[in-house]
Amino acid sequence: LDALAAETPPGAEGLLLLPYFQGQRSPEFDPQASGVYFGMTPAHGRGHYFRAVLESWGYSIRDGLETSYPQGSPVRRMIATGGGARSPLWRQVVSDITGLPQSYVPESDGPLGAAYVAGLALDWFQDFGPLKQSWVRSEGTTEPNPANRAAYDRLYPVYRRLHRDLRETFLAHRTAAGTAVGGKSG
Repeated sequence: LDALAAETPPGAEGLLLLPYFQGQRSPEFDPQASGVYFGMTPAHGRGHYFRAVLESWGYSIRDGLETSYPQGSPVRRMIATGGGARSPLWRQVVSDITGLPQSYVPESDGPLGAAYVAGLALDWFQDFGPLKQSWVRSEGTTEPNPANRAAYDRLYPVYRRLHRDLRETFLAHRTAAGTAVGGKSG
């Protein structure tokens, strides 16, 4: 699927996905939200649909950063690990959409990171220096491609608007289908 998506231009020729398969938690909490492909045409194939999946996560991360930091994000670099981060294409898509470089850490240990953060809170460590110097190894950095960013900048406002415009429709659909979260079902 990565190979097919790589052959598809950035923006999946207008195909967008809202990846709300279990509701939406961030940056807007909406347990009624559901997944939506938008802009489908007969010209879209498997590569378009998978690329839209990859791009949806990049749009979601960008939306979270912009909502959390409306005056501009202090985040200058992301760390990608596990799951989808194994895909170089996924990392490139996310970097292109967010405009942020990503360091890829193939061998990560979530509990170790959580324990280290606890150690910081307890003043056992002064900063992330030891963690970065000897415990976590990056396998390279994916830099954003400005040419791809232009395509994503055109579609990103549509992505953001889709959820806001569909909020009431999500609730009506869940209620009509008898699957409303947190309410009575049919």
